[in-house]
Amino acid sequence: MRVLIISTLAVLLVIGGWMILYNTINNNFTELTSTLNKVSENIEAQDWQLAYSELSKTNKKWKGLKNFLPLFLDHREIYKIDLMMTRADIYLKKKNVPLSLAEIEALKTILHMLKEEEVPNLINIL
Repeated sequence: MRVLIISTLAVLLVIGGWMILYNTINNNFTELTSTLNKVSENIEAQDWQLAYSELSKTNKKWKGLKNFLPLFLDHREIYKIDLMMTRADIYLKKKNVPLSLAEIEALKTILHMLKEEEVPNLINIL
């Protein structure tokens, strides 16, 4: 009986930790996506200063978050986001509308995909 209680507590602890992790990732990735939406709007309006300012906020938020993520996410995905952020920054500095928008949309997509990979569901458990 004692083993059953300890096992149940361990499973509940793992599931609870996963839920807390998902909530943290969900909130942060939603905030990053929201800021990237603002960047896209500013690029479309060709307000380069505001777009660059918003992208800088996103980069700052990402740098703080990426130190926490390697504990839970694949390192390659984190490197992809770093690379995409760098490309978006360069395209924005060059005032290239199509490439800037494409890179921002790709960033939003990869953030959404990573968030969905962490959803606590039966597929992710098995």
